[in-house]
Amino acid sequence: MFRSTDNGDNWTQVNTGLTEHRVIAFTATPNGDIFAGTYVGGGVFRSGDNGDTWIEKNNGLVATDVRAIATKFDGTIFAGTYGIGAFRSSDNGQSWEQINNGLFAHFVRSLAISPDGHIFAGADFVDGLGGVFPSTDNGDSWTDVSQGVIEFDVRALASIPMVTFLQEPTLEALSAAFGDPQTMARAGRT
Repeated sequence: MFRSTDNGDNWTQVNTGLTEHRVIAFTATPNGDIFAGTYVGGGVFRSGDNGDTWIEKNNGLVATDVRAIATKFDGTIFAGTYGIGAFRSSDNGQSWEQINNGLFAHFVRSLAISPDGHIFAGADFVDGLGGVFPSTDNGDSWTDVSQGVIEFDVRALASIPMVTFLQEPTLEALSAAFGDPQTMARAGRT
């Protein structure tokens, strides 16, 4: 792990406490803590000192291959795992709960949170399941808006007011959906 404090001109290694060095996802909470999701079994690590030191935070996180991590404005943290689905922490990473009601694709590779608080999970297609799943209730339930429309791995998601973007690797295309989560499915038809 490396950190720059001068807009990328210089970099300093900051790995103290980070036992898995293959970091694949980052997020920051409103209180300034940084969370890192690690690839192939390290789970989630938290830093409260700008990355100087890292502490493993996997209590309740039964899958430790964390491919995506995102934070809502209220500090709720979401982790997307590869093989077990999504998890949520409401206590700054102290504990995690699995939140897969309606999230049938468990190979989550991307997460995005819209300005209105909706959460979008993007999943790889494995065993016929994958695509985009929005949640409008803080991850308590998810809706599959991909059925028959989006049939590719969703590797990246981003959201700005009224628009959610998704990237899929097969055609190297970027699609956009406008408005409500149901529009996400219609955007995949182009």
